Amino acid sequence: MSTEYVDERERDEAPRQCYGPGCTNAARSLSKYCSDECGIQLAVRKLRRSCWNLTDSATKLDAFIEKSKNATVEEAEAQDTEIEGETDLQIHCITCGLPLAPKVALRHMEKCYMKNESLTTFGSIYKSAGNLFCDYYNSQQKIYCKRLRVLCPEHTKEPKISAKDVCGCPLVTDVFDESGDFCRAAKRTCLKHYCWEKLRRAGIDLQRIQQWLKLEEAYEQERSLSFAAARRGGVLGLLLHTTVCHE
Repeated sequence: MSTEYVDERERDEAPRQCYGPGCTNAARSLSKYCSDECGIQLAVRKLRRSCWNLTDSATKLDAFIEKSKNATVEEAEAQDTEIEGETDLQIHCITCGLPLAPKVALRHMEKCYMKNESLTTFGSIYKSAGNLFCDYYNSQQKIYCKRLRVLCPEHTKEPKISAKDVCGCPLVTDVFDESGDFCRAAKRTCLKHYCWEKLRRAGIDLQRIQQWLKLEEAYEQERSLSFAAARRGGVLGLLLHTTVCHE
């Protein structure tokens, strides 16, 4: 057995304070928490913080879109030149497999995907809280639509785009670093950033739903622990909460 493993084992078994919110007890051996409840409470706090950050991201996206609406359209000659140089290439649609020119590939893929997506129904008899899901009520099937609101092809109409609307997609450097500027090409003719607003908002909404599911799972674990603790049948609980009638 190596000395590094022994030192790490002794370090883990050394007494240390529990990481639970406001807890001053010592953590269990080979654990960061004194009990499962402290771990769940800390996980709930982290998930709530993540949900707040995602809500802030959606607010910043709305503010950025409003800012880009006040800009004027500038013809992007470099973009047109780049696309014209790729006319000999062909891209196959990921949905139908049709060979396409790069100039129309993104637009075709989006419409083709929406067409096939509308053939499948995602529904539930319960209406969701908030505005992330479509929740359109189908009176015949008696269910609520459970697609994302921004991606629902059946019940969400595409906004009308005028000739003066700017694309507004945030420009990046080195793939991920935002430069602070945005695309000033006309939204109707911009081929690089087709439907970027809808896809960006859908990505944020999907992350929020995933955090909500994790938060719901943490609450369910906390409820199970509380229920098990209440039915443990300890002596103190029997003395304080049990009454025996001897008549």
